[in-house]
Amino acid sequence: METATDINNLGYEVERKAINSDFLTIGFKSGFGISTKPQSFSFSDENVNSGIYSYCLKQIDYNGIFEYSDETSIEVLLVNKYFLVQNFPNSFNPPTKINYSLGKDEFVTLNIYDL
Repeated sequence: METATDINNLGYEVERKAINSDFLTIGFKSGFGISTKPQSFSFSDENVNSGIYSYCLKQIDYNGIFEYSDETSIEVLLVNKYFLVQNFPNSFNPPTKINYSLGKDEFVTLNIYDL
């Protein structure tokens, strides 16, 4: 998220809801009070299972006045196995992409050999 300016900005509550549930506050990012410079914020939600979730921000001023952002929905797909996808475009082109997925967060070493 990026803001253009901040006026009286205490911060942002990050809210999430699953299908058929209410929004719950899952995090808070402090604001910059009064700022005329663009400010960037990021937030990672790491406590989710597979499913569809909606997120919104509640911007809160120092005087308690608040405003909600529009909802954004995402689908989370958790992978529980390892796989490696064929590189694209083919290996005869100088740039190529190799996609892979892991069953859990861990360090990876990818060895590529030119035969």
